[in-house]
Amino acid sequence: KNGVLWLHLDYKEEQTQEWFSEESGLDPIIVEALLAEDTRPRCTPYRNGQLIILRGVNLNPGADPEDMISVRLWIEESRIISFRHRKVMAIDDIRQAIEAGDGPIASGDFLAHLTMGLAYRIGNVITQVDDAVAALEDEVIEQGSYEHRSRLSALRRQIIRLRRYLSPQREVMTRLVTDKISFLSDSDRIHLRETAEHITRYVEDLDSAKDRAAVCQEELESRMGAQ
Repeated sequence: KNGVLWLHLDYKEEQTQEWFSEESGLDPIIVEALLAEDTRPRCTPYRNGQLIILRGVNLNPGADPEDMISVRLWIEESRIISFRHRKVMAIDDIRQAIEAGDGPIASGDFLAHLTMGLAYRIGNVITQVDDAVAALEDEVIEQGSYEHRSRLSALRRQIIRLRRYLSPQREVMTRLVTDKISFLSDSDRIHLRETAEHITRYVEDLDSAKDRAAVCQEELESRMGAQ
């Protein structure tokens, strides 16, 4: 009775949508926002809870990491409802930790664990992007070719797609740290602040990578024009 109820559901399932609309007890405004077809990261307080929508990189087999997965949350002090369609590794981490007896024990703790898990994997992808830009810079200087042009274009598209969701996610993390949210402890806020700083750095890294890729493309076009 004193614990936290966590429900994790697939929002594409018809039974999930029916239960959420008819039996969850949530306002239709919240239901509509959580079941929307296309979502961007956001954080909205509503009565006794928080509507939170986040994105994580897609690490499922055969997927592109920049095809970011939507994670939708309704969080109250004693109840968490999370939604996803494709598998989210950060959610799976929490499930395994709970089964091992070492999982989060409160709503704020759950949110801190989830955002850290999402940020950790995003950071790995950003590092790969940065390494790819650095490698192309070296190759273009040594010997630019039409192959490098297509690789650069693909890399710039990947950066744009990642930044599209990470930029608003940075704002969400800032709000979670600064807003007065009743179920967050001081420890939760410390962890959320750390994650917010990571996300801010990732956005800055993407901006830097985007600029470097643009300069690299200009250099490549110049070399190919000269040839």
